[in-house]
Amino acid sequence: MNRPTRPSERRWQLRDATASAHMILDTGIGLFTTRAAYAEYLLGIHRFRAQVEPSVSGFRMADWQPLCLLQDMAQDLADLSLVPRTTTPDRPAHDSAALGILYVLEGSALGGQLLRKQAARLGLDETFGARHLRHGPAHWQAFLSVLDAATPYDPDMAIAAARATFERATSAFQLKTA
Repeated sequence: MNRPTRPSERRWQLRDATASAHMILDTGIGLFTTRAAYAEYLLGIHRFRAQVEPSVSGFRMADWQPLCLLQDMAQDLADLSLVPRTTTPDRPAHDSAALGILYVLEGSALGGQLLRKQAARLGLDETFGARHLRHGPAHWQAFLSVLDAATPYDPDMAIAAARATFERATSAFQLKTA
C-alpha cells in the first residue's frame, strides 16, 4: 500500500499494524449511557492503565513526558465509591517499546474526548468522576513529534509493544476477541 509521505509516518505505521486490535477494543467499550456502564468502563481503564502506565512513566524526551492518569482515575473511582482490583505493573520498557506503548496510552487519552461528552450527559466532568477525560489533543500532537524524532527507533519493537498493549487493554476490559 503506497501512501504519500507525510508527517508522523511512524504513527500511520503503528495505526495500520494495530487497526484490528483497536477496533475490537473500541467496539467492546462502546458507549455508556448509564452510570453503571460508566463505572464498568472506569474500572476497566484503571485496571489497564495500572498495569501498563508504570512501564513508561519515566520516559522523557526533550521537555515531553507521558500523561499519567492514574491519580485522576483514583479520584474518579473514589467519587463514585468504586474500588479497583489490584494489579501488577509491567516493568520499564525499552525506548522503542515505550513508544509503542505510549502510542496506545496517549491515543487512549485523545479518544477520551469522545467519552468525555458521554460522561457529561451522566453528570460527570473534570471535577467529579471524569477527571481522567479532561486532556485535549495538544498532548497527542506533542507525542507525535516525540515519536517522529525518536532515535534510535525500532519499528518492529514499537509495533509489537503497541499490539501487546492493545491486548492488555482488551484483557483489562474483559472483552472477547474474534
